[in-house]
Amino acid sequence: MLTILIAGHNLHFIKNLVELFEQEGHTVLIDLWQGHYKHDETQSLTKLSNADLIICEWALGNSVWYSNNVKGHQRLFIRFHRQEIETDYPAKINFDSVEKIVFVSPFFQSKAIELFEIPMHKTTFIPNYVKTDDFSISKTKNAKFTIGMLGIIPQMKRFDLGLDILRNLQEHDSRYNLRIKGKLPKEYEWMIKRELEMDWYESQFSRIQTDNQLINKVHFDDWGDDVAEWFENIGFILSVSDFEGTHQAVAEGAVSGAFPMILKWPGVDSIYPKSWCYNDAESITNSIFKHSSRKSLRKKHAKQIIGKFDVKIIYHKWCELIGKTPIGAIND
Repeated sequence: MLTILIAGHNLHFIKNLVELFEQEGHTVLIDLWQGHYKHDETQSLTKLSNADLIICEWALGNSVWYSNNVKGHQRLFIRFHRQEIETDYPAKINFDSVEKIVFVSPFFQSKAIELFEIPMHKTTFIPNYVKTDDFSISKTKNAKFTIGMLGIIPQMKRFDLGLDILRNLQEHDSRYNLRIKGKLPKEYEWMIKRELEMDWYESQFSRIQTDNQLINKVHFDDWGDDVAEWFENIGFILSVSDFEGTHQAVAEGAVSGAFPMILKWPGVDSIYPKSWCYNDAESITNSIFKHSSRKSLRKKHAKQIIGKFDVKIIYHKWCELIGKTPIGAIND
């Protein structure tokens, strides 16, 4: 069995893999950073000295530090999402010390290889997982008229397009509504500092209060761990961002039985079926009308996600990568 060290500032997208490593008998150490580059170096050195294998979650300052401190007998893997492409951290990583950079998106894999001159043979693609069992839920009767957005921050999530789609739907059927789950802009200190962006959000909230097609039709739900329960009321999950890495809300929504409605962002067709993707908001609106009375595709969409993104499938891919065969119930 291995002693595996997980290092990063945000472990949300890897925590269930950590649980499976532990269930399999591996010892897992956690080095939780305070930010992209801030950490307790003494603590990091102590944990590093006990590790056989290190997985850096995010190719940020943590990956730079570990790539310059890992020992020759240790194996270092780095998970690269989307956010890192906009920073200079990957350019500072000592790739000679890295066994594999694991990308969650083929699109950003190609882009990062070119931008940061990463040796191609040191890269691979393993998507983010979905704990699909959590989303085997029933829908409420009003779900077929409810569209959802899971997170509207920052501006690139295009909250405005969600409102546009709802308004178009409302002109034909007043039963449609929009539910938004996540924090509001004022709840993030870093957002408050973006004055122009905050003004943009205020203009969107003003639309909700003054447009007769939107008044009382937009509902805000608090952020929390009850995402699966939230999806019980959601018939359509929107992904209308300017760009994304994988946008896990799409996969989670599809497993729950919500119809995925994706406004094409770069690289999306390497993650999700092309039939889920649309060229503009009008096309999404028309598709929602068409699917509101249909159930046949819901199970098909769920199976597509389960077969590709289920946490046990992704765990198997990681075991193959590190050369350890899964055992026990996880190998079923």
